[in-house]
Amino acid sequence: MSKYHFQTDKVGFSDEGLHLLRNRFNFKTISYKKIHSIEIMQGWEMNNWLVLLLFGLLLVIFAFSAALSLYLNYIDPNVHIIYTEQILMILLPLMMGLFTIYSALQRGEVLWVSYGTQKLKFPLKALHKSGKRQEFLQFLRTHVELKNKISLKSH
Repeated sequence: MSKYHFQTDKVGFSDEGLHLLRNRFNFKTISYKKIHSIEIMQGWEMNNWLVLLLFGLLLVIFAFSAALSLYLNYIDPNVHIIYTEQILMILLPLMMGLFTIYSALQRGEVLWVSYGTQKLKFPLKALHKSGKRQEFLQFLRTHVELKNKISLKSH
């Protein structure tokens, strides 16, 4: 049994407060009294989604330029050998680029927590997939002392 009422990969909620997690281990606990506001809204699940998107686009552009180079070598009558590695130079960047573009464009429910001068973002995909979203919202409304500071901008 977990010591948290609700848990994702990065955050856990207990009666004591919000627990920041790394590999399921608590490395920092934020008391509910220190939290200024909690917002749940639709947003980007990745922190640096724009950088990831640009990197993925660069990989796809590189793959298409490598494919064009391979095609030009293929139709050139003076070239008699095409190496297998040239095909891999197309497929690997293309697959990695498409995956990074897909990851960068993932949107879902995100929990924004502001305390002190910091504002933290946590994706709630795990809670949404497990079907515990309504229980989580009820937990925030009843157990947390932020009844007037919780903002829900989802669905």
